[in-house]
Amino acid sequence: MYSAQELATTEIDDLTQIRGIGEEKARQIVESARQWIETQEERAEAEAAAAAEAEAEAEAAKAEAEAAEETEAEAAEDPNDQNTEAETAADDENPDEKAAKASGENSADEVPAQDDTAAS
Repeated sequence: MYSAQELATTEIDDLTQIRGIGEEKARQIVESARQWIETQEERAEAEAAAAAEAEAEAEAAKAEAEAAEETEAEAAEDPNDQNTEAETAADDENPDEKAAKASGENSADEVPAQDDTAAS
């Protein structure tokens, strides 16, 4: 008997043949060996799960980086396809305000300043 696996499967009577080991001590040895094996199996499973999770995260990060590179490459290929901030802001304006600005008129929100000196 040289390993925990062997001790876990050993008969109690075989252990009691060893001087100084009674039946109770033999049961404790076998039980301890079984618990150790179970702990090792659980640890191995946890390590395998952690490794699989780390690998999945690495693959996701790699895919994300590749997607970002692809997006950057597409943007570099067609610079006319990107709006400037001013163009984007102009796109967000009210269509009536855009038309008024284009024709030089004041929008409904803008009231022309009145000259109070001419009326006096």
